[in-house]
Amino acid sequence: MDKQRAKEIAQSDKIIPVTYRGRNVYLKNIDEQTEIAKVLPLDNLNSEFSVELSNLEEMQ
Repeated sequence: MDKQRAKEIAQSDKIIPVTYRGRNVYLKNIDEQTEIAKVLPLDNLNSEFSVELSNLEEMQ
């Protein structure tokens, strides 16, 4: 995923579907310098982890 688009999604008031390796996730925070996102899987909001932006996909 593009860094700017990831930032827009993370700051949006709308719920925009994003997946990481087929799992639906919520973008909590984007580090623009490292291009790493902190995400929460929607099926387990207590499990935060970091992923590279290139591994995220916006669902259409």
